[in-house]
Amino acid sequence: PEIMPTPFPGWTTVFRFPYIVPMYIACRMKIYQTILTALAVPTAAGLTSTGVLSPSAFGFITGYSVIATGTLFIFGEIFRRTIGFIYLSPDKAEIIISHMNWWGKREDIRCLICDIVPPEDINEEVSDYFFRVKFFDSADFYLMSTKFGGIKCKKSFDHIFNKEL
Repeated sequence: PEIMPTPFPGWTTVFRFPYIVPMYIACRMKIYQTILTALAVPTAAGLTSTGVLSPSAFGFITGYSVIATGTLFIFGEIFRRTIGFIYLSPDKAEIIISHMNWWGKREDIRCLICDIVPPEDINEEVSDYFFRVKFFDSADFYLMSTKFGGIKCKKSFDHIFNKEL
């Protein structure tokens, strides 16, 4: 049973990454953290210049803010490239790959199966924690993990990636 009906009627849900919701939350957190940093550091600088806040406290606030924001941006980039859903068309020739954009919103990419580089051609193992999904006509790649589950239709998954798990 699916958690939600497919947004593409007639298409088969092949893959659903089980941790997409926590990834969405972390991706949204980077935006809030950036806003908080943009407000906290100048405020702390102003308070330090008036003598209300000690220079060491200002250093702590600035250091913490920069490290937290940087960490969330790095993980946000990984999350942006992680595939959340894969859908297979009724004629089994096309797929829709859903992932998050920089803002944490869902973005769908529609492509032909023949445009996907087989994992073994780029020395990727489908059984690894994460493996790259590349396209012949682009240098971009996405990340996918089957190690934690998520395959909803193994036959369709094997059809797309020409690979047995």
